[in-house]
Amino acid sequence: MAMQYINDLLTDTITREMIETEFRGSVTEDGGKLYALGRKDEAAIRAWAERIAPQPTETPVPAQPQALATEPQVRYIMSLLNRGAHEEGGFMNGPTTEDGVRKLSKAAASSYITSLKGEY
Repeated sequence: MAMQYINDLLTDTITREMIETEFRGSVTEDGGKLYALGRKDEAAIRAWAERIAPQPTETPVPAQPQALATEPQVRYIMSLLNRGAHEEGGFMNGPTTEDGVRKLSKAAASSYITSLKGEY
């Protein structure tokens, strides 16, 4: 029976002691290295290690902060709103107060202007 090297399974979360406890009689140590006693034991140990190893989680990429509406955009939107352009329809509903308009992203403000002007 050929011994199969399994020292590569040892990590911070999978220790020698865990493997020896879980697979008593199926592993041995030789020269400080851990071995499974056969291919079937090695396959079982590797499958077990894969099941209990922490799975990497995807780290969400932080959203890039969007630039807020520029001062000229805010003034233009407010002038269109003061003329009642928002009551004429459009493809986009948006804020009707200056505070709300200032919270728009630059891109959203641009779309809002297009909508308020009826250019769609």
